[in-house]
Amino acid sequence: MFPRINPRTLLSLSVALLNAGCIVILRDSSPEHQRLETDVEIARRAMAEVRVISTAFESFAVDSNRYPGGDRDSPETTVGDFQLHRVSVLSGELKAYARSLPRVDPWESPYLFWSDGQRYVVLCLGADGVVTHRPRLLRLLESIAAGQEAEPTRSSCLEDEIVFGNGAAISWPSDPIRRCDRHAKDQAGPPNPRVNLPVRPAGYPHRLGGHRRGERQQSWKSSLDRSSISRPRRTTS
Repeated sequence: MFPRINPRTLLSLSVALLNAGCIVILRDSSPEHQRLETDVEIARRAMAEVRVISTAFESFAVDSNRYPGGDRDSPETTVGDFQLHRVSVLSGELKAYARSLPRVDPWESPYLFWSDGQRYVVLCLGADGVVTHRPRLLRLLESIAAGQEAEPTRSSCLEDEIVFGNGAAISWPSDPIRRCDRHAKDQAGPPNPRVNLPVRPAGYPHRLGGHRRGERQQSWKSSLDRSSISRPRRTTS
């Protein structure tokens, strides 16, 4: 027969176990215990957040018959005659259409937008936090502002922009996603083809997989000559 346990003891044990569980949960949710995101996961998260902002623009237009934005002061950056503003300035207008409006991308740079009330563009600057392809982005903005269909582009570089315009994806990442680090390459200058090349020893073949054509022919002739040498016959005593 099991011993009788005091109800107060059971209550104390339950509280202790509950506190221990909370401590474990808090420890696992701390930054040093969180799993690091891969480049593919970061790009997908940025793509999803840009889509959330674009959906909020479209929902606002259904009720207001126009897109949010319009003429504003203090742009974050300009591309040609187009002023790009932070999405965070629309928090009040889009509050009813996005429970949690994304303001900064996974690389801690602000999401930007352009809008004239009839058309709009939402973009993520990418891993480098700057406009990487300014001429291409300018052509894209000019096409959308003119009511033309922009040509979709895909890129494998995390530094390139993710762009949504008028409810459709225009520029987005594609596999294999990687860090191209173009700015570091531009600062370093063009690569020197004579730097860090392995030194070939004397007699090493200049072509991968074999000798030169003349050397292969010479080797073939030598083997043919060796195979054609007649061997002396054995004589029996």
